[in-house]
Amino acid sequence: MRLRLNSVRAALARANPNLIAAEKQRGLFASLPLSPDQVEMLRRDWAVYAVGSGRINVAGLNLLTIDTFAEALSAVMKGNGRCLRVS
Repeated sequence: MRLRLNSVRAALARANPNLIAAEKQRGLFASLPLSPDQVEMLRRDWAVYAVGSGRINVAGLNLLTIDTFAEALSAVMKGNGRCLRVS
């Protein structure tokens, strides 16, 4: 499990340079540099849940979902919402 989480964290850092700090964190959770408004946008527009402080459950991600998650984070960090995409 530790190796899987480390690979998810490394993939996050590669996908979005703003998340390099998340690669160095340890455990099931990661703190992302998000404001409460950005967290709300993630929930509303991307159906991604994070607590108000920007903490996410890294174990809920996998290498197949990293690109979509990184796309959501990039959009939110730029202040761009979007319509919910259901796959």
